[in-house]
Amino acid sequence: MLRFACAAVLLSGCSQDPPEAELEPEPTGERFARECLTGAVAGELISLNWEELFVTWGCGGTWGEGASWERSLFGLTGCCDFPFAVELLRVQDGWGMAIHDDRRTLVQFGAGFPQTRFEHTLDDVVRFDFDGNGTRDYITSGDGIVRRGVVPAYMYDAVAASDETTLLTGKPYRYLTIADLGGSALPDIFFTTKSGELGLAVQTSPDQFTERTLGHGENPQRPYVADVDGDGRDDIVGASPEIFVYSSKTQTLVQLPDKARAIAVGDVDGDGLYEPVFLTENGLQVRRIVGLDTADTPVSKVVLNTTEAQTLTLADVDGDLWSDVALIHELGQATSWLELRRSPSFP
Repeated sequence: MLRFACAAVLLSGCSQDPPEAELEPEPTGERFARECLTGAVAGELISLNWEELFVTWGCGGTWGEGASWERSLFGLTGCCDFPFAVELLRVQDGWGMAIHDDRRTLVQFGAGFPQTRFEHTLDDVVRFDFDGNGTRDYITSGDGIVRRGVVPAYMYDAVAASDETTLLTGKPYRYLTIADLGGSALPDIFFTTKSGELGLAVQTSPDQFTERTLGHGENPQRPYVADVDGDGRDDIVGASPEIFVYSSKTQTLVQLPDKARAIAVGDVDGDGLYEPVFLTENGLQVRRIVGLDTADTPVSKVVLNTTEAQTLTLADVDGDLWSDVALIHELGQATSWLELRRSPSFP
């Protein structure tokens, strides 16, 4: 059960383990060199029963996407070279999703590589059965509007403006996360904006919402949906750069003192409970937040030390049900490389 003992002193900070001082980086894990790595996501594609790690790279106008296809041996195989850049979003419902650099085309990968064109700018895209009719919808942000549109039966088809319904408007919406956060069985929208707002739009009736501002930050990162307090209900985890957790049980946002260069959610200790796992602001440590399922004050603990990294993601790449940590070093440079640390090596 989620009880934040520090709730009364949110802005002054909760207790945490002191940062490790003067620690030498640990020996790197498995290493994969690829010029100009630009991003990474993880997830399970259609017909697989373990997660894969997907990366994008791009140098000199040539852009690509790759995946780890081996379950027991880590190795990235080139998949597709594009004459355009893509921004990786997420792997959802067995499909990987990315936004074309024209900001109007959704590029997907799984059973094929469909590209779906929209008539407006795309800042984020989520696939979700929003109206409960058994058909997935595209929930998109762009041009200051959040919209719902039906996923075309043939995913190469364009989504016409007339096929979309406006859900929210009037703010520079950026990242979207969808879950039943109010307990009404209707999906709600947790959103961030380009101006740093952290907000929640509660669905009061089909396609009707009440918005409220929960907090503010700086350049919020894409949030995650996960049950991090063990009560069986979805919560929201993100960073801006202070780590925040929105509890669906207490319906409050808690902002922790730890700052993250990058954040993800997974089970790195094998206890069956998902935890926020983050790359510290200086890029030299990976830490995790523990205590969200107790009445104790949440604290952060070291998972590993490394040389400076720019981003991280979590993936169970070997099917052992523990989340492994993937770090990208020298992001976007010709000397960039990806480091994989498997979960048994964690303290």
